[in-house]
Amino acid sequence: EDSKQSSNTTETDTVPTVFEHNNPGNFSDLPVNIYDPTTATQANGYQRTQFQSGGVLNVIPADRISKVALAAFAYYPMPTNSALTNNYTYTGAVINNYNHFDLRLDHDFGSKWHSFVRFSHLSNPNTPFADFPGSNGVASQGYGGPSKSSAYSASFDNAITLSPSLVMDLRAGFSRSAVVRTAFGGDSFDLSSLNLPASYVSVASANAAVFPNFGMGNGYASLGSAGYVPLLENPSAVDFNPS
Repeated sequence: EDSKQSSNTTETDTVPTVFEHNNPGNFSDLPVNIYDPTTATQANGYQRTQFQSGGVLNVIPADRISKVALAAFAYYPMPTNSALTNNYTYTGAVINNYNHFDLRLDHDFGSKWHSFVRFSHLSNPNTPFADFPGSNGVASQGYGGPSKSSAYSASFDNAITLSPSLVMDLRAGFSRSAVVRTAFGGDSFDLSSLNLPASYVSVASANAAVFPNFGMGNGYASLGSAGYVPLLENPSAVDFNPS
């Protein structure tokens, strides 16, 4: 049994404008004021001063911008329209495939002993929607990356007629399933490319290095998956059922 399913999903987000992409830290194209939080003091009644640089308002000075923020900022896609909000629309595929087969062999060892062996396999690879496809989709939002679920099972059954009114059945089985999920772009992302501290890179890369999640405010789209990736589950079971 085999099925392949692919459906389109459309996402609309707010991302930095073309002007902001070309001038990081310059928000002079926005119709709102951007204030410097460090200027609010008790002495001035907690009145904030508007950011400015080179005499231009709403511009954050270059020496005040985090190197990590600048590196992450580059992963935002370019807007698809000139609006200030809801300015990015992308349509992509959600893939969900399913493969399954069963094999069974029956044999009679005599008129009173019937036996069969069965083997089954299931595979379910799927790829969720990646709304930011650049750089292999590493900065896409969501709660996980591509995954593959698989399962194997085998059983050996013996039905033995002991008398006209008594039948004994002996069955042994084994099953094993696995779920493997990786982040978009894999689990070996170079965290140092985001200018993160070496201590963080060392700890975060101990098991798998994935693009971190950057949560944004004021309606802006976030960067990176907010889910738990990568994931590995691999349980197995053995059973024996006489009756």
